[in-house]
Amino acid sequence: MESILKAFAQGNLLTAPNRVAHGSKQARAAARLAECEAALTAVLDPPARALLDNLEAAPWEAEDLAGTDRFVYGYRLGVLMTVEAFCGRDPLALGEDG
Repeated sequence: MESILKAFAQGNLLTAPNRVAHGSKQARAAARLAECEAALTAVLDPPARALLDNLEAAPWEAEDLAGTDRFVYGYRLGVLMTVEAFCGRDPLALGEDG
């Protein structure tokens, strides 16, 4: 189960089409990012470019790992809450008057 949860959290199991609408804020931001990266790359020497690549990759990697952990933890918490609701001593689950 955990491998499926991690794959889902990492976006490897899609639940909806992954499209960006042309002209949307997200599309404009992505275009601006690409323009800035191209301009900066043009003025950097190879060692500086390697440093920039590393700087760009590190936060994404850290966020990806943290996001996966948050998703898996949250999913497990939700399942435990569901189990408690159906199997615990909750009057609603036992059909008692509350």
